[in-house]
Amino acid sequence: CTDQQRFDALRCAGNPEIQTPNLDALAASGVRFSQAVTPTPVCVAARMSFITGHRVSRTHWVGNNSLPGPVPELPTLMNTLLEAGY
Repeated sequence: CTDQQRFDALRCAGNPEIQTPNLDALAASGVRFSQAVTPTPVCVAARMSFITGHRVSRTHWVGNNSLPGPVPELPTLMNTLLEAGY
């Protein structure tokens, strides 16, 4: 999962100016979501939504700094993978 880039910041996405052989290989052997959108433009808040599967209104993470209150107890992708033996 790459981060902090525009939709067209990969050669496999049609950008002829950039060289991204490793990411292009990853996209060729995996899945590249060409119509995906972020739940929020804020980095940490978007990552929290990604790893919990919940919107910002549920994670309460709206910025790149600390939460305004306690971290909600939400299962994460990492917890799920760990419980499955990965």
